[in-house]
Amino acid sequence: MHSERGVTLFELMCTLGVLLVLVLVGVPAFAQAVAAYHAISAAEHLRADLALARNAAITGGKSVVVCPRTEDNRCRDDGAWTLGWVVLRDPDRDLTADADHDLLRVASPPGLAKGELAFEANRPFVRYRPDGRSVGTNLTIAVCSAGRVQRQLVVNNAGRVRTERAREAASCGAG
Repeated sequence: MHSERGVTLFELMCTLGVLLVLVLVGVPAFAQAVAAYHAISAAEHLRADLALARNAAITGGKSVVVCPRTEDNRCRDDGAWTLGWVVLRDPDRDLTADADHDLLRVASPPGLAKGELAFEANRPFVRYRPDGRSVGTNLTIAVCSAGRVQRQLVVNNAGRVRTERAREAASCGAG
């Protein structure tokens, strides 16, 4: 006797049905995980640039600013972080780099241009003094993706930065 190998149409349809259910459940969860990862990565990049600014202020003995940037790499007046941020030496306190060597860093996380990321801050910029302290009240920057706050960066008056996970599922634009 000769036996045939293969699968029946019923077995194939059951396998495809199970695979479809796994894909329908897995893809949204994976997309949310990727969005959260992008926000965490952007928050860590911003944290590193804040540390760079503080270090540059201390070692250079001049005021250094981190602020949301314009297309020509100046500080924005409205405090909107839609294009990323700049780190610049600012001894004359005019929120612009007076020479090319005063512009220390220009950053724009990849998801920002596509609208996948958003930054919300309670102040338009942070200025580090030559002693490493930040001027003004604590700065809090929320990093948002997938419509909710993923991470928060807090710069205290001593100039130190801490990163916090969002305590509750706060939506972006909620303040």
